[in-house]
Amino acid sequence: MLHSIPRALAAAALGALAGAACLVAASAWSPDVTFEMDRAMPAYAVGFHPPERDGQDTFAWTSDRAEVGLSGLDRRVPWKCSVRFRGARAADARQPEVVLAVDGADVGVWRAANEFRLAEVAVPALATSHGLTFTLKVSDTFVPGAMEVSVSVNVTFELVP
Repeated sequence: MLHSIPRALAAAALGALAGAACLVAASAWSPDVTFEMDRAMPAYAVGFHPPERDGQDTFAWTSDRAEVGLSGLDRRVPWKCSVRFRGARAADARQPEVVLAVDGADVGVWRAANEFRLAEVAVPALATSHGLTFTLKVSDTFVPGAMEVSVSVNVTFELVP
């Protein structure tokens, strides 16, 4: 009986190491941080309304300012942030302007359309910083029902190889 205890402890330690190695390998294989708009956004993403569906597309409307704070993101490597968005306005209505900001600094401006558009911004590596705050600022909100909305979005953060 006492001979099996060290063997069980060794097996448990080996299993824990294998699990940790698999987690590291999975993160390295697919390091993307993707927000699927088919479920509620996490608590660290603010300014997003509940998810909706249009045929096969899922999306979430934003308020005039939506923000994703990723406090544990490794900034020692560059990232690419992608936002798929549309204005979804009447054909004769003015489309909103979408400003993307990283850590409070505006990095790009796009005009929305009724079809989904893709905005991508590069986030350079920073040796002295951890985390990332990604902000969408949108002009020309409107009220289709009981809530004021801006644009419908899908958000993706990808590691740049």
